[in-house]
Amino acid sequence: MKLEKILLPFRQKLARTSLKRVSTGHISNGMRFYTQYDTQAHVAGIGVRAGSVNDPSHLRGMAHLTEHMIARETKQHSFREADLMLRAYGAGPRKMINISTYFNATTYLTDMLIARSCALDAFHLFSGMVKYRDFTQVGLDVELAAVLNEYYHHGEDDMEWMIFQLLHRAMYERNPVRNRIDCEPDELRRVTLEDIRRFADTYYVPANMFAVVLGPKFEEARALVEQEFGHLKPGKIIPPVDDFSEKRPELSGIKSVEIDRKGIHVWHVGIGFPTDPWGTHNEEAIDMLAEILSFRVESMLRDQNRRWGEGTYHPFAYAYRTYLHGILYIWYETPSESFAREAEDRIIRECERIKSGGVSEQEIVGVEKRSDEVSRRRQKRYDKELREEWQMAQVQEYAEYVGAFRNSTGELAELIVDAAANASPKDWEAGNEMRWLNNRRRYLSAIKPRQIIEAANKYLTTPDRYVRVVIRPIDPNPPIIVKPRIILPGEPRDWRFE
Repeated sequence: MKLEKILLPFRQKLARTSLKRVSTGHISNGMRFYTQYDTQAHVAGIGVRAGSVNDPSHLRGMAHLTEHMIARETKQHSFREADLMLRAYGAGPRKMINISTYFNATTYLTDMLIARSCALDAFHLFSGMVKYRDFTQVGLDVELAAVLNEYYHHGEDDMEWMIFQLLHRAMYERNPVRNRIDCEPDELRRVTLEDIRRFADTYYVPANMFAVVLGPKFEEARALVEQEFGHLKPGKIIPPVDDFSEKRPELSGIKSVEIDRKGIHVWHVGIGFPTDPWGTHNEEAIDMLAEILSFRVESMLRDQNRRWGEGTYHPFAYAYRTYLHGILYIWYETPSESFAREAEDRIIRECERIKSGGVSEQEIVGVEKRSDEVSRRRQKRYDKELREEWQMAQVQEYAEYVGAFRNSTGELAELIVDAAANASPKDWEAGNEMRWLNNRRRYLSAIKPRQIIEAANKYLTTPDRYVRVVIRPIDPNPPIIVKPRIILPGEPRDWRFE
């Protein structure tokens, strides 16, 4: 059965599925809240329109450390009480909780909880964190140590995250998204309690925050937010970072970053392209192009490899945008140095193939020497492949979007945060920040294969302009021989192995 016959009914069903819109409201002091009535949804939390791009230039990591300090304890709840409460609701660390700092926002959210009362209690806890801040030197010392551990855990030992960071740093020279989200250790050690208080007093104000309450009716959500935040002074609306000089940098060649890494066994490679930032007219085409690239790269690098010690596992392509920047990148890993280089060449050729509508430049030259009939058959096959991949990408984007509205309110809350944090000053002032989210399905329906090819030609600046990051393993396959040492009573409990 043809793919189109399989996907068409599903596409049509997803396009017609009724979805409840996300509504925007205000309380007396102007603070925003976003809600969606759903008797089965139990999600609530708070977002702040400030992230790592708001860090002082000499104290990178301030937003992240402030998040740690705020989530630690309040004047109403000790650290122990807050931690016990969240864990009791199934929202402990690495579970159904989203207390995080991003480039452009900070969140204090839970995922779907077991009951409405749990979500409301969690919302009360989160609101107390941002309102009744209790910063102590003991807390600062604890969280400085924790952030340093997170810096190593995510930033230095997680190669995918390191590729993501290095691609940004190589691509941009002035845009603050080039800085790490977590911290710069030497700078963070200089942070004082007064620095944290100043940062929180500036950004953690109703005019710069918003609430996400999914489940209750609109007026119930309004009353809840009014009760928690209505007594606070509005504060000032903090405009987005105004350094837009590098929204989409023009690359003059291949910018390459290569580093050696001990203790890993595979080569990690990232290939990145700058795109337009959040809010451009071809937003959905960029996302669908990333899905098509991800499909093609996996087919090339994994499914077409039969050589032991080469190939890759699950490479991917991903598009990520904020109001300040955009990046589309491909990441893969392989134990073979020669395959790492070969894979880059194959990816570049595939990008050129998509840009030409499915046919590579070499194939076009070759076709000229064949009969017109052979040329037509080849072009028809490539047109069919691209159309099938377009259908796949559209259905996948549909499914993720509809699934967030119908099945995963935690994911919907994250989409709400994206829309609110990336809203332009004009949309924010007019209260239209949820326009993109509520209409995304319609925008996806309008994307055709021609627009994906246009996006490929605009953003895939191959063959000679892109950013490349390579992390090379040192001694990639050392023998792992561990002889446990028996520690006798009275001996030091060290960690040495023989």
